[in-house]
Amino acid sequence: MIEICAFEPDEIGEAIAGLNGLQDIIVPILKDINYESKSENDALRFQRHIMMGKHALGLMSAQMITEDNGPLTEDKLRLMNDERVYVQYNDFGIYALVAFHRRGEENYDKDDGEAVWLTNSLGGRSCFEEVTADGGKVYRTKPAVPPGQNF
Repeated sequence: MIEICAFEPDEIGEAIAGLNGLQDIIVPILKDINYESKSENDALRFQRHIMMGKHALGLMSAQMITEDNGPLTEDKLRLMNDERVYVQYNDFGIYALVAFHRRGEENYDKDDGEAVWLTNSLGGRSCFEEVTADGGKVYRTKPAVPPGQNF
């Protein structure tokens, strides 16, 4: 089971330092146990898992710092045809696929006009105006902590 908590990008350095400390304590213990010569493999596997955790934290930090995940405007969505987004309503959220084609483009559908359409992962389809009228906000990725909720 994965536990989820909210955190800030500047806390990631502290988490990586904590993993380093944990590794410094646990690896010597695993090597000292030396039960049927399996301890060396256990120590190496543990070090690899710590390294993977630090790598994941580093990637998360870079994404959190560089990526603006504020609500997207209709103009931004027009540039995101065929990209996946996250639609957050007050009490739930859902992934959706953006569809937008200008008049004259190969996939232009005269019934859709030049509206931005969002097809959700359950097959429902709404234009951007309908989503916002229903209180929805569209994000590039799922927000770390959905608006109005605490972890």
